[in-house]
Amino acid sequence: MMPVPNAVRRRVISAFRFHSRLSPAEAAVLLTSFAVERGFSDSRRPPPGSALEQWATVAKAPLWAVQAAATWLHAYAALTDPDEIGAVADVLAGVERGWEP
Repeated sequence: MMPVPNAVRRRVISAFRFHSRLSPAEAAVLLTSFAVERGFSDSRRPPPGSALEQWATVAKAPLWAVQAAATWLHAYAALTDPDEIGAVADVLAGVERGWEP
């Protein structure tokens, strides 16, 4: 399994926070439920909204969250920023290769 660089993780989580148009707490709930539905994570409590803010700036986001965010962005967001598009594509390519959550 190839690791996802922190810069890519941050870009994807940041894009998810922006494009979900939800409060940080609501975005965390959406991300967690989407991750569970898609099989990126076992059932879990959503992280606090502040975790998404930290994952987008300084902390390393967990792989399940990054995979779920990239998949959600691909399905539901109209991305136009080339850096966001590239980050999502990198993560989705990893999902296709079978990265484990």
